[in-house]
Amino acid sequence: KELIDTAAEKRVVNQIERCAYRVDGVLDVHDLRTRTSGGKVFAEIHIMVDGDMTVRDGHAVAKAVEHCLFEEVPRLAKAIVHVDPTELEDQP
Repeated sequence: KELIDTAAEKRVVNQIERCAYRVDGVLDVHDLRTRTSGGKVFAEIHIMVDGDMTVRDGHAVAKAVEHCLFEEVPRLAKAIVHVDPTELEDQP
């Protein structure tokens, strides 16, 4: 039989976004993609951080987002957190 993946429910998508925005250092969230398969949720999310942040610090922010997601999103099986730096014109 063929399995068909579907996007996660809007409630789950909102939960993922809220979780990411609560992490210190996350300035914006975009390109969030989710899918469900076999009752599990798989997510890929891009977070924007200060472009002057070190790679180590950006990685720490991404790990904090990942930790939040696994703590708060039921059925989450995998999360990929991609870090994007702000550009000078993006900063307030």
